[in-house]
Amino acid sequence: MSYSGLAFTANTSRMILDRVTEVHLVRSDGSIEPVEDDSLYKVVFNMYAGNMLGMLNGLTKGILSIQPKNADGTPIEDFYQTTLKTVDGREQKEWTAFAHYLASFDDIPDQYRSAGGRKVYESRGGLAVLSNPGLMTWIALVLAAVIIAVVTLITVKIIKKVRRKRREVSAK
Repeated sequence: MSYSGLAFTANTSRMILDRVTEVHLVRSDGSIEPVEDDSLYKVVFNMYAGNMLGMLNGLTKGILSIQPKNADGTPIEDFYQTTLKTVDGREQKEWTAFAHYLASFDDIPDQYRSAGGRKVYESRGGLAVLSNPGLMTWIALVLAAVIIAVVTLITVKIIKKVRRKRREVSAK
């Protein structure tokens, strides 16, 4: 995914769908702001990516849900109604916008030569994989606790049964 104005840190040792540990906005002046869960942010994406959002929501069974909205907060149902237009009213094509943007530079600015700290991948194990757990990690923890409890109960019952049989055999 290509993006601008956003930076994140991800721990590749964490559970799938729970690897991002920090996200913040990077303003054009370099200042950093936290991302607010209940706020709306301007985004631009191509039609292919927009149409794939519904598929993403379905594939993750709602665990990862993205709902694009208009500036007033109403959900966007038809991306074709929100298509960017050129000055003469035609649909703005992604490749032409990119070509015009590149043509505006005499030389490619340094900020575009690398990720510039916007994408930080780390592989921290141990308790770092449990810090600030998301839904997937909580599901895994609860599932592990249930499995451990069931195995413990079954083991205790088997041990009691074996002891009872030994007592019965030794009493005869």
